Amino acid sequence: MDRNKPVPLWRIMGHLRGLAIIAVVVSHGGYFTMLYYQGLIGTGKLGLDFAAYRHHHFYLALLVLVQEFARCAVPLFIFLTGHFLAQAPHTWKAIWRRSRPLLTAYLLWSLLAWITKALLGGQSLAGCLVELVRDPGPFLELLAMGQAQMGFYFILLIIQFFVLARWAVPLMRRRPGLVLGVGLLVQAASVAWNYGDLFLCPPYLKQDIAVPGLLFSHWTLFFALGLWVGLHPGRIKSLLAQRSGIILLFSLLAALSLVAESRLFLQLFEERAPNTLFTTHFMKPMVAWKVGTNLWSLGLIFGGLVLGRLWLPPSDSLVRLGTWAITIFLVHVQILLLLWGLVLKETWFQALFLPWWLILPFLLAVSLALPILLARLLRHLAPRAARYVTGN
Repeated sequence: MDRNKPVPLWRIMGHLRGLAIIAVVVSHGGYFTMLYYQGLIGTGKLGLDFAAYRHHHFYLALLVLVQEFARCAVPLFIFLTGHFLAQAPHTWKAIWRRSRPLLTAYLLWSLLAWITKALLGGQSLAGCLVELVRDPGPFLELLAMGQAQMGFYFILLIIQFFVLARWAVPLMRRRPGLVLGVGLLVQAASVAWNYGDLFLCPPYLKQDIAVPGLLFSHWTLFFALGLWVGLHPGRIKSLLAQRSGIILLFSLLAALSLVAESRLFLQLFEERAPNTLFTTHFMKPMVAWKVGTNLWSLGLIFGGLVLGRLWLPPSDSLVRLGTWAITIFLVHVQILLLLWGLVLKETWFQALFLPWWLILPFLLAVSLALPILLARLLRHLAPRAARYVTGN
């Protein structure tokens, strides 16, 4: 390829997809790494309460920062979904064909997550299955809300956009400004509602009125932007060429805004409810998808397009990783859960007191590699069924 010729957009999207699934695993792996440190604090090995430890330990503060930057994963995937759907067929038959393997794999891995948590909690397999048959209500509720496993709402979210694309794509062709404007307003209203919820509800209480990440309204702008880039490539290429400096500056400022807002909210929550960092940082939907996160996600997408047009890694490793994204997404938390239950929370492992920058890369490597190995094995042993197990 001519080095002076810009890299095609389709090649950049493949690399962004690989980057997105890495961000997903980093985010969830970071959560279990935090739980590891919480276990050390709970057993008194650190000699500090958690709030003091977070303030006085540089590496843990850095882990929180890594977590915040990794939250771009969902917006990035929604953008990429919009870009893909811009050129895909949108008949009901096509929508069902795309959704069916996702739903089948979603049901299977949700059931496995339910069983795994019961087993790690000391319940027998027979007892777990009897309870599920006798009273399936709790499991079905978690299934409907995408909460059977960490992050599983994303599968239901993607299917919503499969359906919405049936009407959004034709409208984007005719009235792109209208679709982008509506996408911005709907997402802004969703974020604004959650800011109100943040200050009306104490941070240590369970969320009842926040807009859940499951609903498409949280992500409409990113979806609309993906459609726009897919349907109007000439316009985005012109924008990237003419405004590259401004876009990169925006990306930098967006990153700084994420750091500043994250620090502000964590400090605010600790003042209102000391020693509840885990609840406030990980469980509050608003904290995860605040304004700074949205700005950073926009900056990463368009900054990535600018830089990707200039240079991409010579290896296609990220692209190949991205092709397994759904499989990794469905399986990796199950692996993390098993590693936590069988290794990370064990006394012998905590006695090692390993730093997070050794634990997180280990979790990342295992959680990326094992789902791919599983998918390849299934494709070899049962190629027709593999798609309905792995989602790919």
